[in-house]
This record gives sequence, C-alpha cells and structure tokens, in this order.
Amino acid sequence: MKKQSDKSWWEFIAFSLFVGGLTVYLILSYPQFFIYLHLIKQTDAQGRNYHLRDFGVQMPQGYQIHGIDVSRYQEEIDWEAAAKMRIKGIQFEFVFMKATEGERHRDRFFQYNWQRAKEQKLIRGAYHFYNPNINSAKQAKLFISQVTLEKGDLPPVLDIEQTGKYTTSNLRKGLKNWLNIIEKEYGLRPIIYTNQNFYRDYLQGHFEEYPCWIARYGGVSPEYPSPEVWSFWQHTDQGLVNGIAGEVDLNVFRGSREALEKLCKR
Repeated sequence: MKKQSDKSWWEFIAFSLFVGGLTVYLILSYPQFFIYLHLIKQTDAQGRNYHLRDFGVQMPQGYQIHGIDVSRYQEEIDWEAAAKMRIKGIQFEFVFMKATEGERHRDRFFQYNWQRAKEQKLIRGAYHFYNPNINSAKQAKLFISQVTLEKGDLPPVLDIEQTGKYTTSNLRKGLKNWLNIIEKEYGLRPIIYTNQNFYRDYLQGHFEEYPCWIARYGGVSPEYPSPEVWSFWQHTDQGLVNGIAGEVDLNVFRGSREALEKLCKR
C-alpha cells in the first residue's frame, strides 16, 4: 500500500508541474486567452456583446478620455449600451465613424451611427478612407456630400494607410489637396489618421500642422510624429464593448475633456 501511495503522490506532483508550466506558457504567449476567461459575455441574436466585465484588453493607464471607432464591419450598434458601459471608471466619451472611402463608397451604417451617437451625447467624428490612386478632389467631394458637421463635432479625419501606385511626392500632394478642400469647407483643420510607421516613412516633416491620430498596438504609446505631438492613440483593434458585435478599435485622447472640446466645431 505504501508503494502505491508514493506512486500516486509523485503522479500528483508531476501533473501539478505540468499544469503550472502550461499555465505560465499560455499567460506569456497568449495573454488575450486569460483576459477572455474572466469575461461574462452574453450576446443577442445579432451577436452583439452585453454585460461585459472587462474591455477584453489591458487598457492604457494615465488617460482621462477614452473612445472607439467603428465602421460597417460592426454592423448595427446598440449605442445606448455602448455609451452607458462603465468599468473601473472608464467610460467612452468620443467615437469616430467611417463615412466614405475613395470616390464612390459610402459606409452604409454611417448615417445610423452618426445620429445614434449624438442621441447618446457622445462626441462624434467622421473619417474618410483615402485611396491614393483616385483623384483627391473627387474624394473630398464625396465626403462633403455625406457629412454635415454640427456644433460639438470633431474635425473630419483623413485615414491614410496605403502608398498607391504613384510617387511619394504625388501622394503628399493629393493628401494636401484633400486636407485643404475639407478645411475650407468645414472651417476646421482636419485630423490625420495612420499608423506610426507610415507617418515616419511618408508623412513626417510635411504635415506637422495637423492633429494626428496614430495606431500603435502592443501597449506602447506612439513615438511618431513625436511623443508630445499626437492627439489620439488607437491602442488596440481587439476591444470588446457592450452593444457591439465582435471586436472593435479602442482609443484614447491625450488631454482633458476641455482640450477635446476645443478641437470641436463651435
């Protein structure tokens, strides 16, 4: 009996070491897995999230103002649920939403999102996904036809992520033209959205007068255009929010609520 008891004890120790080692490996390799473990996640018939206990990711520390950005990929959003979500003192105060792309594409959920976000008293902004192979004036015309800004709305956003088939100087010329047309139309200096590597390689030294919204994941804040210059930081594309199906981009604003409101249309 003693030998059997000793064998069982060693088997227990071996199993415990295996489980412990596997747990450490998963934590280091797949931290997102353990974040999901402590979520209470319910969904409706459309797959929208409800009753979340966390945002699904580690939220950056030291920022007062948080927001999201959405497009047709999130489909129909329950804006009341999203706006009321509050966890550990964090509640979303602004939202950017896709309005247009290229010369012809209008996001089919834009008008719905635009109105519903306003009803929930979220500070809202609209963005255009820029196609560098298409005439910039035609792209600006499409955006203007889709977006009407009101008092309290954020400036228009130019989303640039592609270089296109033309030269870098041609790309910059087109971007400048779109920005100039939009600023003249709305009376607000537009915001430029891109990732930090794209800004460094193609925009740095040419667009310093524009507020920047920089995408950089991995928990490290943007370094370009410089740590002191960027205004918005998209820190993940894997956030979870009540009222939204699946994952969504999460952002912070580098400043106070008052500073955010100063950017807006008056």
